[in-house]
Order: sequence, then C-alpha cells, then structure tokens
Amino acid sequence: MMSSRPPRGRPQVSVYDRQAARRMTIPVPKPGGETGGRVAAVTQGRVRSAWLRRTGLSGMPTAYFCMRPRRTRPSSGTQQVCSRVDRGGGQRCRVAQDGLCVVLGLGLLLALWCQRATAASDALVNLDEDLPTSLEDALPTKPHELNGQGLVRYEGKVRTRTERVELSPELQYGVAPGWQVNVSAPFFLGATREEAGSRDLRLRALYQVLSESSPWPALALSARAEIPTGLRSSGIDTRVKVLATKTIGPPATLDRLHLNAAWLHNAGRQGGEREHSYSLVAGYSRLLTARSLLVVDYVGEQEQEQGLTSTFLEFGVRRLLGQDFVVGVGIGVGLESTSPPLQFSLAFQYGF
Repeated sequence: MMSSRPPRGRPQVSVYDRQAARRMTIPVPKPGGETGGRVAAVTQGRVRSAWLRRTGLSGMPTAYFCMRPRRTRPSSGTQQVCSRVDRGGGQRCRVAQDGLCVVLGLGLLLALWCQRATAASDALVNLDEDLPTSLEDALPTKPHELNGQGLVRYEGKVRTRTERVELSPELQYGVAPGWQVNVSAPFFLGATREEAGSRDLRLRALYQVLSESSPWPALALSARAEIPTGLRSSGIDTRVKVLATKTIGPPATLDRLHLNAAWLHNAGRQGGEREHSYSLVAGYSRLLTARSLLVVDYVGEQEQEQGLTSTFLEFGVRRLLGQDFVVGVGIGVGLESTSPPLQFSLAFQYGF
C-alpha cells in the first residue's frame, strides 16, 4: 500500500484514491517515472488539491473524473504530474475548465439577448405585411414618415413541384394621422415560364378606424388594388382587409394579439380560377429585447385556383439595427398537402 507520508524534500501533490475512498499525499515522480493508482482530478465537494488550486478551480463544485497517470515531463525547470482521463471519461481533465468557460459565456450571451425590454422603436414593433411574415397590425406609420421596404422569399410549390423566389421592393408613406399608403412591385424568379417575371403593381392604403383603448382593440381597414402591369395580366384585382390589434402584456414586453381577415376579388380571372377568395391570419407578437421582436402566426387562405387551400404556421424575428434599419427573418411550414411545404423570408425596412 502506498504510504500517505512521503519522504521529505520531494514535491508533493494531494490526490484522491477512488478505490480506497480516501485522500492521500504522494510525491511527484521524477521525469520518466510513473505513479500508480486511480486518482480523481476533481470531486463533487470542494477541490483541495494544490495542483487544482493553481488552475483556478479551487472551491468550485464539479464532477468526478477517473484519471490514469502518464509519464511526467519537465516544464520550465519544474516537475508536473501529467495525467489523462481514462477511456470511461473520454476527455482530458482540462475539458471541465474549458466547458465551464463555454457554459458561462453562452449564459452571458443568453442573458443579454433575453433581458427584459425597457423601450422599443416604433419601426420595430409596427408589423407590416410580409415583413417577414403575413401578419400585419392595425397601427399605421407616423405622419410624413417614408420607409423603404423589401422582401426576398423562397417558396416550394407542391402541385407544380417547382420552387420560386419572390422579390418585392416597396415604399411606405404616412400621409396623415391614421393614414398610410404603400406601393410595391413584386417579381418572381426560378419558377416556370408561366410564373416567372414581373407581377402587377400594387397600390395599398390603410386607415385606422379606432385607436386601442382599455376595452377595445385597435381597428383598421386596408384596401389594395393591383394594376395589370405584369405578364399575362388583365383586370384590376382588389382586396379589402380588416385588421385588429390588442395589447395584452406590460409595456416592457408589448405582448399583442393580431387578427387579419381579407376578401380578394379576381377581376381578370382565367379558366379554373376563383372570382372571390378569402384569407385569415391570427398571430401573436412579443418583445424579446428592446431591439428584437418575436412574431408567430397561423395563416389560412384560399388559393387562386379553384379547390385549393393553404394553411401554414409562420415564425419570424425582427431585429433593429441602428435607429431606423430593421431586418426580419421568417420561416413558414405548410400544414396541408396542398400547402407550400416550406417558406423562407428575409425582409428589411429602412426609415428615411
């Protein structure tokens, strides 16, 4: 049995023998020598080893590691015990220290990201259609405020088994208190020849009918006209939408519920297309931080083709960069076999 009182004059190190279930002090072997027995680098209690105190782990509760000694080597004129973890441990002892640093670093970043918001920009919390999800709130932009907006959306089509990318630049302007107008010109890429190319010019106006109060939500009406400037387009398609927004949480997080109901008239319909169609969007938004907003919504709509409907869930995050630049990322997942299986959106908004 190894003596617990090593000869004097030799460097010593305190180790813990798991098989004997006791701590002992052993001499540090000379370079090229070996020391036997299983030792634990750290214990579930407080670390007492002189070697561990030098690494900065003293007094910190950690986990057991089974060590097997390896030949020692001189380092800067001193002798060190060079142990490594058994195969059961799978890693070197230093993993405990490095892993602790990683966990603390990730925890700090998570705390900074999820800290409670104290104040948020209107550009961040005001939701606009397709920026980055289909959800829109009933709050118009400020009077005489001009915003440049854009959308890049990838969408997989189930019926035609094709994929397409939509590009949609847009301008938004606050005409007067409670009024806003939008102009956009979508363009499709990567689709079939019949679908690729420019789309109709869209003119949209929104008017807030009722401001939010204690018992009532904010209500707004939106009207859109599509001028037939795109490929193979005829007639002026129109859409009317009713929007409602209600704040249910404290000002620090701005938890809000939203509801959008729309009716679309297809004036220049072709064979196999609907003349009238409907859509419904219900969602929720919440501030994550003063510069980050979470959006979750459910979309149910009738496709332009007769007999087809789409339902999907959307998840989006809006992030404020600087004072007037907002970037949004959204993902949509289809819930039916006729729905697009996946949508991915990247949107931006800049206030002039």
